[in-house]
Amino acid sequence: MKNLKVVFAAVFFAVSGVLQASYTILTNEQPPFVIKNGDKAEGIAVDIVKEVFKRSKIDYKIEFNPLIRALTTTQKKKNTCAMPVSRSQDREYNYRWVSPLLVTQSAIFVKKGDTRPISVLKEVLKLNIGAIRGSDEAEYLTGFGGNIQEVTTDDANAKKLNGGRIDVWAADSIVGPYYAKKEGVEIESKIVFRSAMRTLACNLDIADKDFQSLENSLDSMYKDGSIKKIFSKYTKTLNIEDTAQFLN
Repeated sequence: MKNLKVVFAAVFFAVSGVLQASYTILTNEQPPFVIKNGDKAEGIAVDIVKEVFKRSKIDYKIEFNPLIRALTTTQKKKNTCAMPVSRSQDREYNYRWVSPLLVTQSAIFVKKGDTRPISVLKEVLKLNIGAIRGSDEAEYLTGFGGNIQEVTTDDANAKKLNGGRIDVWAADSIVGPYYAKKEGVEIESKIVFRSAMRTLACNLDIADKDFQSLENSLDSMYKDGSIKKIFSKYTKTLNIEDTAQFLN
């Protein structure tokens, strides 16, 4: 009988291990927050999320998906999260939020030398605005009646701005310059028009114990200086210390 109990216990723990929740984290390329390096994901937000899950002792994998698909899949599929997602009133009740991973700002960029007077958002709305499909910038400016020309990647926006196919480019204040430099396009920031908390947005059915563990791990990273250390690693490497000061 004793041996039988041992066998049952071994089977129980083996099955428990198989059934243990493993999370899929969906993301899209947003350097320096999310950088695709072959099949691997790197970047500020990625390193933060990896450490959060490590401290929480929760298994996970990271997959790349277009932003809209990532958000839709996360709403429908249990044990799925998307990052880094901007927390907004429209999205508030669709996800459970582990936040903030970081704070970002959105800006309006023009090709260097563009002399059009742009000092307020109203002056931008009548122009052809390039933005990522489904992005915070696209949604925000569409809400104000902006003429948005949507694409799936910001390198396309850099090329379109350089070629005169869009008048201005709405992008994250750090992501935009990163892609402009990559494509050899000289740009200028005209206005910063919004700030946002970027988060880990999880399916509403996430287990309470997992959610609380992730929240506690993120809090501990702010308290022990880990967040600032991760930021410093990338801002120095990418030569964006000045632009990224507000993120620290």
